[in-house]
Amino acid sequence: MEAVRVKKLYDGTMEKPVDNATIFFDTEGVREICASTEEAGRLAEKYRITIQETETFMTPGLIDAHVHLTLPGDGTAGEDQLRQIAAEEIQMLALDNAMTALRCGVTTLRDVGSYQGMALHVRNYCRRTKKGPDILVGGMPLTSTNGHCHYMGGEADGILEIRKMIRSQMKSGIDFVKLMATAGGTKGISQADPFSLEELCEAVEESHRLGLKITMHASRINGLRKAVHSGPDGLEHCQFTDGGQIVKDQALAEEICRRNIYPCHTLAVNVAGLYSYFKEKPQELWSLQDQKDFEWQERCLELMPAQLAFQLKCGVPTIGGSDAGWKFTLFQNAMQISMEMMEQAGMNGRDIIYSCTGLCAKALGIENQTGTIKEGLQADFLLLREDPGEDIKAFYKIEKIYKNGVWVH
Repeated sequence: MEAVRVKKLYDGTMEKPVDNATIFFDTEGVREICASTEEAGRLAEKYRITIQETETFMTPGLIDAHVHLTLPGDGTAGEDQLRQIAAEEIQMLALDNAMTALRCGVTTLRDVGSYQGMALHVRNYCRRTKKGPDILVGGMPLTSTNGHCHYMGGEADGILEIRKMIRSQMKSGIDFVKLMATAGGTKGISQADPFSLEELCEAVEESHRLGLKITMHASRINGLRKAVHSGPDGLEHCQFTDGGQIVKDQALAEEICRRNIYPCHTLAVNVAGLYSYFKEKPQELWSLQDQKDFEWQERCLELMPAQLAFQLKCGVPTIGGSDAGWKFTLFQNAMQISMEMMEQAGMNGRDIIYSCTGLCAKALGIENQTGTIKEGLQADFLLLREDPGEDIKAFYKIEKIYKNGVWVH
């Protein structure tokens, strides 16, 4: 058992942080949390351990609810990557991405689409060896023939094929269902919505019948309206935009709240290239596509926080997620960028911490396992050098990362 005293504890709820808290923990989980130094001293004597005095700030480990482990995040499109490297290399990339996320403070992640469902093997390896983050896997995202992310292997047309794909992937061991309700950035696809409203409703019904949550990619307002009407558990991107303009649809926002749907807005993916790719690549080497991507991401610096700000004012929640792996979104800093963007949308430090920990765990159905620092739950937490409640950039300055009570980095 270990005991750590911190300057301030943010426990992953919206409760006021606790000053000078002492946390007792081991590989079985959090044992005791003491706000009193006297009581902590008595417990330390009882357990015959020495309290580690620190000048750090503790939060739960971050939860990234939207990643793609089999994608590199280096600007390479997924469909291009498959032509460049072998499936075995993709599998190794996926494991490396998971470990990179852990080293950057993400103790739990949710893979919302992997090539041939390879993220399942990474999840199983991490569970068996206890050497990586906790991983929830959606397998191959459901899409229509030649639909968004079709190259991952989840093509299904019509109600019967959709039901069969869900059942087949459940047999392989997925934790939830991911479905493409709108088109996206895959090359050469139709920009029409992949599925009809009837097909979306059938996918929701089948997923829930089998006890699985279902989340839907919805990056355009018309497809988003259709997705919300079908009643999923989550919405990926949840963009109130059309043609690069914000659509302030209050009725839609209220419907999302009424149905208790949890959106994951993935703000990092729209600007991540500005933090790495475009900063490091000399402008004279930019391609025409680079120039277009740069201009779009600059536009998103204002557009995406603004459309989230509107949703927040309407009461729509947001959970932490980055889209790490997609296009320019590196696992090294994706969650930190997402949190900065949340701040730009008007969220304060405590709101952001809650969205990326306790609320995220609740949305994913793992609140009895992780997401908060609470007696009986996993000892997944971060020690930060600066106060994240005062400056969200403190998550770039991690002193220690604990996963299941073990100091991993």
